[in-house]
Amino acid sequence: MKKLLRHKFFTGAVKFGLAAGLIAWLFYGILSNEQKAAQLKQIVEGPKDLRLFALAFGLFLTSIVLSFIRWQALVRALGFDFSTRDALRLGFLGYLFNFVAPGGVGGDIFKAVFIARQFHGRRAQAVATVVLDRIIGLYALLLVATAAVLIEGLPFSDDARIRRIALGTLIFTATGAIFLMMLIVPGFTQGRVSKFLAGLPRTGRVFQQLLEAIRLYREQMPVLAGAFAVSILVHLLAVGAFYSLGRALPGDSPSLAEHFVIMPLAMVVGALPITPNGLGTFEVAVEQLFPILSAAKVPGSRGVIVSLIYRIISIAIAMVGVVLYFAARRDVAAALHEAEETEAGEVAESLAGERRL
Repeated sequence: MKKLLRHKFFTGAVKFGLAAGLIAWLFYGILSNEQKAAQLKQIVEGPKDLRLFALAFGLFLTSIVLSFIRWQALVRALGFDFSTRDALRLGFLGYLFNFVAPGGVGGDIFKAVFIARQFHGRRAQAVATVVLDRIIGLYALLLVATAAVLIEGLPFSDDARIRRIALGTLIFTATGAIFLMMLIVPGFTQGRVSKFLAGLPRTGRVFQQLLEAIRLYREQMPVLAGAFAVSILVHLLAVGAFYSLGRALPGDSPSLAEHFVIMPLAMVVGALPITPNGLGTFEVAVEQLFPILSAAKVPGSRGVIVSLIYRIISIAIAMVGVVLYFAARRDVAAALHEAEETEAGEVAESLAGERRL
């Protein structure tokens, strides 16, 4: 077990180091280029619209709270006595741990283990709620990006780079739709195919958790439909917040329609389990997509600044989790200890693998 914990600490340190390296690389690229440095100076020193900053904060906070309510619905659908107060408390704590990751335990792992401790003998179901919550959120992101790609006619753009991005988005969304439709078929989750997937090395446990989640929720289709609808709203609010941040800064910014393409794609990249909470990878994606997908060829340096302001807002919202941590320090510490010593190894592998799907 000590070897596992050392491995997790090492992995966490590597991820934080990679995130810091990516951010440093972005700023080096900006500051070493005279034109980009001048654009950055204009953004930093120019007038700001504080009302739009406040609007962005409110939209981000609302989207995050709605994501907690979505998870609550998934938990209650399995018969757990899970109040809105509990959902908000664990949601904000999990959001905090996605940043600080004590002992390598991220927010998803913490939430799954905390529920498992509260409802003894139902660990698999507790994990299933977190796994499915992530899947729904990620696929809803792809749906929002696909809708924007089609509405904007990007598959027919004169720019080959834009056509490739549009085609890739459509392929990923279609593949995900086929996969989800296959999961609805009982034979897929209970027959030979499911046994084969569950027996695969390394990824077998991931598929087993996923298939278990689908079995549990097959009779809860209205709840799943509602969770998808809430997820769409969550992402629409987040995109609106990013757009507000961009408009609050001096200079040109991508249009709202362009934000609906750029931000979901960047969020999908940020969902990859490479760095803590997508730090660095998300910023790199935004920096690359801003000049490609905006008609005004908005510089990527602007995207970096907007992304970092978003990080500051996220940290401010995570401070709610700090207050809750000290208010229930004993229970939280016990759950973290259990997650680190008895649960985290298995659950972490499942959740990390799920994010790669």
